[in-house]
Amino acid sequence: LESWISTIASTHDSLLNLGGLVEADLHDRDLHSLAAWHNLGGMAAGHFLMHPGTTGSRALESEKARLSFGFTPYDGNLGSLKGKSSRISLAGSSVFSATRLETWAKCPFRYFLQYVLEIPVMDHPEEILQISSLDRGSLVHTILERFIKTNLENGTLPQPGKPWQNGQLSLLWQIAEEEFASAGIRGITGRELLWNVVQNEIRDELALFIKEDDKLRSKLNSGPVAAEYHFGLEGGDATAVSLEVSETLTLHFRGKIDRLDVDASGLSALVLDYKTGSTAGYSGMKKDPLGAGTRLQLPVYALAARQHFGSSCNIRAAYWFVSTKGVFELKDILLDEPLEKKLKQITTTITAGIEKGVFPANPGGEAGFNNCEWCDYRRVCPADMYASWQRKSINPEVRLYTALANVPKEEDNS
Repeated sequence: LESWISTIASTHDSLLNLGGLVEADLHDRDLHSLAAWHNLGGMAAGHFLMHPGTTGSRALESEKARLSFGFTPYDGNLGSLKGKSSRISLAGSSVFSATRLETWAKCPFRYFLQYVLEIPVMDHPEEILQISSLDRGSLVHTILERFIKTNLENGTLPQPGKPWQNGQLSLLWQIAEEEFASAGIRGITGRELLWNVVQNEIRDELALFIKEDDKLRSKLNSGPVAAEYHFGLEGGDATAVSLEVSETLTLHFRGKIDRLDVDASGLSALVLDYKTGSTAGYSGMKKDPLGAGTRLQLPVYALAARQHFGSSCNIRAAYWFVSTKGVFELKDILLDEPLEKKLKQITTTITAGIEKGVFPANPGGEAGFNNCEWCDYRRVCPADMYASWQRKSINPEVRLYTALANVPKEEDNS
């Protein structure tokens, strides 16, 4: 009897042994030809498909370059395009988000793929089992935004430092149910059973949010004055925030602030940016509030708040982790002269790296591959990303980036 199972030792083995089958297409035929050539002892570069100028020869060139110790165009070295391409130039008239510069600080190669090549990310809603962390975060943001905005518009906000009342809480639950239904219509919720669990989790966290918000406003004797405060955006609340990086370049930032609070005196303001995940990655903020360039959002938002409230107002900005994962922790910074000086230094380094065409791929850690874990472009990079980073990071062209990336991020309880 013939065996009902077929064993294929490897992809290479399947290319060599067709087992009486024929190639499915020209691509399969070419691969079969290359495998047979290599099996006979031929060098890949000597095959007719690898002649200079062919796709095959460029693939070999790319592979050799990536395996080398040099920092090549295949590794993100676009130095030859400095001053020649508008795609790697941060023109003074452009307005962009702080997140864009943060991306380069985390992994310049991701910046290259996302902002220079503008490679889109494909979504596959049919494969969703459970609402993604990103969509869940957006959902919570929308609920809180509508809750604060509606109370502002209706004039039903509590006085500074006073707790929320039952009538206001009824509005919160109504908004939550409306947004849950909207998420279902958009097809982002995944399987119904898991979605029901998530909805209950969000309801519990919203109840905790009210309690924690009462505590925060009571402590500061403050209250919200704006939600989803837009700056630098068409039809927004304010103009872009400008930051002079050099004599020839001024950066202009846009953004959406989740919430602006001010105390009863009007002399102290708090910028709040909601986070729905854990505090992992935000430790060490007392020693390095800008995270070596990976946390520019808060200081830029603080500058927008000062632009709104005036220079006499004391501005603090904080990430507020409004979830059980983040235990409703507040991680804040004070907008002062040292912080502004550090912000200018870091943005100067980042813009210099971008305009010099320095885009190496940084996995972010030997063991954790932190930058790669949730990267939409992970499959573009080599499988041995850490080994590749070790080879490329020793190059002098990359020092501009490594000087920024290697700023110690000490653990603390900030």
